[in-house]
Amino acid sequence: MATINAELALKAAHSGNLEYFHHYEKTIQGGCHFNDFLSITHKKSGDSLLHIATRNGHLELLQYLYEHSGNLEIANFDGKRPIHEAAQYNQLKCLQYLLDNGAAVDCLKRADWTPLMLACTKKDVEIVKLLLKYGSNPALVNKDGWNSVHIACREDSIDIIQLLLESDSRMIDVRSKNGRTALHTAALNGCMNTVNYILQHSCLSVNEKDSCGTTPLMDAMRMGHLEIAKILIESYQADILVSDNEGRQAIHVASQTGQLEAIRCLIDKYNIDVNTATYSTGITSLHIAAKEGQCETVKLLLSYGADVSKTDCKSRTALDIARGARKQDCIEILVGQGPRNDHID
Repeated sequence: MATINAELALKAAHSGNLEYFHHYEKTIQGGCHFNDFLSITHKKSGDSLLHIATRNGHLELLQYLYEHSGNLEIANFDGKRPIHEAAQYNQLKCLQYLLDNGAAVDCLKRADWTPLMLACTKKDVEIVKLLLKYGSNPALVNKDGWNSVHIACREDSIDIIQLLLESDSRMIDVRSKNGRTALHTAALNGCMNTVNYILQHSCLSVNEKDSCGTTPLMDAMRMGHLEIAKILIESYQADILVSDNEGRQAIHVASQTGQLEAIRCLIDKYNIDVNTATYSTGITSLHIAAKEGQCETVKLLLSYGADVSKTDCKSRTALDIARGARKQDCIEILVGQGPRNDHID
């Protein structure tokens, strides 16, 4: 009787060693059957031999395994099927084979991701074209409310964005469940081409807010995408003084993440007051930088005249907040900078 070695079978699938499976098939005796191979899965991922063969582009092995099993819809622990693997790893020939043999084109893995959504993360136009040819629906949304267009926008894939929008141009205006738009995604991820494309081809306003009140400009400043921020302000008239739900403006979010060049630009180029406070809590950029332990930002703000004596709605100075957050380096910078309160949060 042939003995199945799961580890060897998984390795054979990974390398595309079809001879290993042919040899096993010839030596089957007694109670062992080839179908026993089809129950083998990776312990951590739940990947079957079909998943592994597809992911690695081993078309002949994929064909062989399918001919013996007749099952292309086997799912791993993440809900992924072989077609997800083909789409995500740009295996065009395997994808064609799966679709030709009836694999479900819009099956969902965990978090409701379709093969098309995964393909849009990889910028492979031919994979996207093939999925669309077989009826994949780019308007489907995942659990967060993103459709395939949003995902392509994150990758700055203009060719794919245009291809997806051929079926319905309104998809670019769809909001996620937390109110975020494709423009937010493009700005946050530094996708200059996509930012321009969206603002030229959609109904979205440059000052769109998500459910937290965040604008695309704030996202660009938060991540230090200064050139995108400048385009939003100078070419599309983004409101640099708009506030989110907590009253924070662009200078506050830039200070939170320590974006020094963005802060310099806001103050030097756009004349933003370094001591601008949020309307909800009265905190300034100096308060925020101190709380986050952004020492270089604290130094920069002080060089621009940040007022160390300015208090928030709880009468706390930046030093008080640094002490409460136990940001020792910031405490040392702020000590001796001028009059202050000594409340500890």
